Amino acid sequence: MVLSLLRSLRGLSLGIWLGSGVMTFLVASYVFFGGFIDKNTAGDIMAPILHAGGIMKIGLAVVALGSHFGLGAQAASGPKAKKIGSAMLVLATLCVFVVVLYLEPMMLQLRPQFRNDSDLNNPAHRAFAKLHGASMGTSTLEILFIAVALICAVI
Repeated sequence: MVLSLLRSLRGLSLGIWLGSGVMTFLVASYVFFGGFIDKNTAGDIMAPILHAGGIMKIGLAVVALGSHFGLGAQAASGPKAKKIGSAMLVLATLCVFVVVLYLEPMMLQLRPQFRNDSDLNNPAHRAFAKLHGASMGTSTLEILFIAVALICAVI
């Protein structure tokens, strides 16, 4: 009974976490590149969505990790799948923590410094662009790690 509950929690949390990551990319692409609003307004729309989604993903990561390691030897059907799934889950969790607790706050501090300045050479804008690239890359890795962890959980 407990093992079934832990497996269900792990699968559900990984599935929602993966889906939220994919949807974040889709929504952000539509908001920023849909041609309906300028990038400053798009940033105003997406910043609170990304923050709330990040907090949710931290919660999902904690549930996924807790249920995965609560399963112990029952975490996967084979030892390789268990090791790979565990590693991917830990890496995905590290990614979400880095993005939400490190990169996002730095980006939020920089954004007002160039909000109404269209000069791409503005030092704050350049620093934001680097952090944004790091955030996007880390979030992409997070999604890939979650997908592998989910596959390892079901094989």
